[in-house]
Amino acid sequence: MATGGVSFNLAPMVKFVHRSYQLIGLCPYKLPPDINSEHFTASWFTVIYSVTLTTLSITALFFNIFENAYENMSGSPLLNMTSRVMLIGGVFFHIFSTIYTILIRHKTWRFIRNITNIDYKLQSLGIQLNYQRQYWFVQMFTVFWISIATIMVGIHCYFNLHAFRTAGTFFTRIVSHIVAVGTYGAIMSHFGYCLILIYSRFVCLNIAFRHRFLSISDGGKNATDDDEVITRFRIIHDAIVEAVAQVNTLLSLVAFSGVSVTQFLTVVSISALYKKYMIDFNSVHSLSYFNWTIYFSILALINIVMASLASSEGKSTGVLVHKAINKRSTNITVRHLRLFSQQLRIRKPIVTCWLYNYDWELIYTMCSSISMYTLIFIQFDILAAQNQRTNFTI
Repeated sequence: MATGGVSFNLAPMVKFVHRSYQLIGLCPYKLPPDINSEHFTASWFTVIYSVTLTTLSITALFFNIFENAYENMSGSPLLNMTSRVMLIGGVFFHIFSTIYTILIRHKTWRFIRNITNIDYKLQSLGIQLNYQRQYWFVQMFTVFWISIATIMVGIHCYFNLHAFRTAGTFFTRIVSHIVAVGTYGAIMSHFGYCLILIYSRFVCLNIAFRHRFLSISDGGKNATDDDEVITRFRIIHDAIVEAVAQVNTLLSLVAFSGVSVTQFLTVVSISALYKKYMIDFNSVHSLSYFNWTIYFSILALINIVMASLASSEGKSTGVLVHKAINKRSTNITVRHLRLFSQQLRIRKPIVTCWLYNYDWELIYTMCSSISMYTLIFIQFDILAAQNQRTNFTI
């Protein structure tokens, strides 16, 4: 990665995130030397590292399948099949994510450039963003998800100590999990970082609007000045909404996969616990399913909360505009505020993916889906247990 850097205010944060992704084999390229450039060059060290990590994951998967390492993990055939699907899916998810980060690098860079242009426009209104605090928040969030991932991998190792007789067995059991879990954390945190940038810009814009039009009385002396300022607010708000649309286009697949994987793992983990306590008391390793469920659920819920906050903050601008309309007495200013209000009705900041919006209602939808599919899984387990008892009796 280029140490000379990207010459703009978000440079330290972008470099930090880029380096953290390269630790997991993603983004095997150098950043452009300037924000206006889109010239990405290959970093041969990171390319070799990424290829090596992918090769190790595929090799571990190969040995795992042929050695049937997960054959006796659970007495439930459904859970055994799920374990293999998760293992294979994790390796292919890492390969897909590596290719995906390469394909979207130009669009991601345009999003960062759009955010930088928004910051310049906010500065023209006298708004100064605290980049140091944003950088600190990104660092803490990165350390947070990496720490959780490390703890969950450690718990997974503890629940599978019986299988680690040799170093080769440990390699086949753990390497693929580490790569898959790290890749998921990086991809979901990418979505979260974009939402943080959008949310903070909406907050700054609303604070500035509130200070300008709601904190002081309108004496009618600065009507022309107010009209120019309102036009700037309209342009900036529209630019932030455009950034939301960029995120929807850029990371809709990430948002969709995050919710889908979380629901799938939650259903599997609840079914595994039911298997342990209601059907097979010797199925002690079913608890390991809950490790990954907690990890995936935390990242998915954080992104849902951030998306909800960003959408709510963007929509709250309309409330402030209506309050300003009721407070102002100059006809020209009111007319500009009404135009701003009409723009807000048409251009709503909604974070979405293919099938649903990322908001608080999504949590209720996930809970209902998890309840329904968990019942289906449990019914399959009960039927399988009954068939086993019947065959044993015969």
